[in-house]
Amino acid sequence: MTEFPTETTAWYPIEVEESGVHGRGIFARTRIPAGSPVLTCGGKLVGPEAVQDPTIRALQVGPDLFLMEDSDDPRLDDFVNHSCEPNLGFAKGDLVLWSLREIHVGEELLIHYSTTMNERGWEIPCDCGTATCKGEVRSYCDLDEPTKAVLRPITLEYLRQI
Repeated sequence: MTEFPTETTAWYPIEVEESGVHGRGIFARTRIPAGSPVLTCGGKLVGPEAVQDPTIRALQVGPDLFLMEDSDDPRLDDFVNHSCEPNLGFAKGDLVLWSLREIHVGEELLIHYSTTMNERGWEIPCDCGTATCKGEVRSYCDLDEPTKAVLRPITLEYLRQI
C-alpha cells in the first residue's frame, strides 16, 4: 500500500486568514518562486463512508481513499481553497503542492479541486472570481477531454491515467 503523510509540511511561511474566496484560506507570508514545493498535504486515511458529510474537508487520494482533516487539530492544507486559475498544483502527482507561478506576499494559495476528485456526479458551486471561472467545480472524471488535458499535469497520480 502507498504511504500517505499524516502531517503537513510547509516550505515557506504560510498563515490561515479570512478568505475572499471562501471562509478561511492559506496565504503566503513571503514570495514563493515558480516551481517551488510549497506544502505537503496530510491527514487521516479513510474510506468514502467517512467523508459523506459535505462539511468535512478531505482530499481524494485514490479510487476509494481520502485524506481527511482532523477537526480537532486542522492542518494548513485543510484550508486550501479552490480556484479555476490555481497557483498551486500536484506537479509530481504526489501530495506535494508546487507553485505553478511566482506567488506574491499576501496572496492566497489555491488549488483546482478537480485535480483531487474522481467521484462521478460530484460537483460544487464556484465563485472564485477568476476570468475563467466555470461557475461550478466538477469531478475530474466528469470533465471534458480538453479540460482534463489542461489539468492532467497538476493532478494527483491516480487521476493521470483517466
